[in-house]
Amino acid sequence: MTADDEWTGTRDVVFPASNVAIRVCDKDDTGTTCTAVQNAWVNVFSGIQWVAGSNTGATGIARFSLPDASNYRFEANPNWMSPDGVRVETDSSITVAAGLLVGASVQNTLPVISTSTGQVDIRLGSPNVVGTLYYQVGGAKTAMPYGYIGVRSGDNWLPGAPVDATGGFKLSLANGTYTLTAYSNGNIADRSPVSITVTVASGVATCPGGNCDIDFDDVTPNVVFNMSNMGTYTRSLYVYNGTTLVTTIAKAPVSGLVSVRLRLDNGTYTLRMQRLSTVATDGTIPIVDFSDSPTTCQSFELVVSDGSVSNSEALTAWGSSFNGNDATTGLECSS
Repeated sequence: MTADDEWTGTRDVVFPASNVAIRVCDKDDTGTTCTAVQNAWVNVFSGIQWVAGSNTGATGIARFSLPDASNYRFEANPNWMSPDGVRVETDSSITVAAGLLVGASVQNTLPVISTSTGQVDIRLGSPNVVGTLYYQVGGAKTAMPYGYIGVRSGDNWLPGAPVDATGGFKLSLANGTYTLTAYSNGNIADRSPVSITVTVASGVATCPGGNCDIDFDDVTPNVVFNMSNMGTYTRSLYVYNGTTLVTTIAKAPVSGLVSVRLRLDNGTYTLRMQRLSTVATDGTIPIVDFSDSPTTCQSFELVVSDGSVSNSEALTAWGSSFNGNDATTGLECSS
């Protein structure tokens, strides 16, 4: 049969039977009791290499077909949409031999609480860092749902945590000092990442101000300017540090002034404006009003030194250079 021949038969796809089942259990369970957590997520590693991942679905059990190996490690994560409990992982000594799960033992400490033929029960951890992510709406402090909290210890990034529907987040951190960085939900509001320092001693976390809440707008901005007459299309301001995208802020169409407020560390940044739609308002004629030509693509080099903008006058002039006549004088960049 060649590539040009037409296939008229049928093909059967047979999935291998699972030989390992991981049941994710509620953080508040005790002993060997397991209240299965629906729609949790389980990752499988062999040493440091990721092997597979699966949702626990309605049964609270993730199933895998794993080849023989002696160094499997399992990581259980809470339901992303309603995370009650925190990520945990087993040690790296779980074995599959002759197609059967062996070598999994109940640990004196979390997370393995029970084992049976082909199955390991893993209990989610209890958090010692609990906080809420906030931003300001009309001057009112408002919880921001579905953001993300990154965790760093020195130069090493550790697994972070999702922010739930109420703006809450939970982490379980060992003793040490950590940087927690909050990332906004761009569908709610664009904000620059904000970081706090958390210290954990004897399992107890200490956060600035006595709690671990993070408020995007409770930070004094050091880059403040206006952009004028943004025209009839939504545009987005992109902020780069070299080739690294630091943040992006979407601005709705407006004929007046658009205020931009950012908090940036010392450094040199490139600001670029980009339109998010290239379709005419009548929906028929594409209008492309950007160009990479230096005469029309108005990027800006921003310098922050000693915590403030060094070239603020030039920044003000750049922000006032935009004109909303989309078809002829748009000044955003194409990429």
